[in-house]
Amino acid sequence: MNYKLRPADFSLTPIMMHRGALERAIAATKTDKSLQPAMNLFYDGLALQGLGKYDQAVAKLSDAIKMKPDYVDFYLFRGSCNRYLNKFDLANADFNSALKIQPTNVYAQHMKQVIEENIKGKSNVMPMQWQYVEK
Repeated sequence: MNYKLRPADFSLTPIMMHRGALERAIAATKTDKSLQPAMNLFYDGLALQGLGKYDQAVAKLSDAIKMKPDYVDFYLFRGSCNRYLNKFDLANADFNSALKIQPTNVYAQHMKQVIEENIKGKSNVMPMQWQYVEK
């Protein structure tokens, strides 16, 4: 049987975010081999996020940021993990950092609004819940 990973709520946004980020990371590494150590930490962070191990993902992504502080995806995914941990101030700081690097980043802009809703109690943080479904 062939299976594909799909979030339990059937939203494709998390899958598309991961896929796009992986494609950008692979392309960046092909262009600049010195990025490989930071990208390896990033891949680990993405995997840990997908497993719901947000604290561990934050640690990996923080290490990646230390190595390559101008790479926007590191901040986007660390911000998402911090949001899942209800660390809204840290999440907001990560999305602000992403916007300093890439001012038109739609995801960072959107997540800042979502965090405001979380803080005001207008919406709840729902962790990613992955499930396997048949194709």
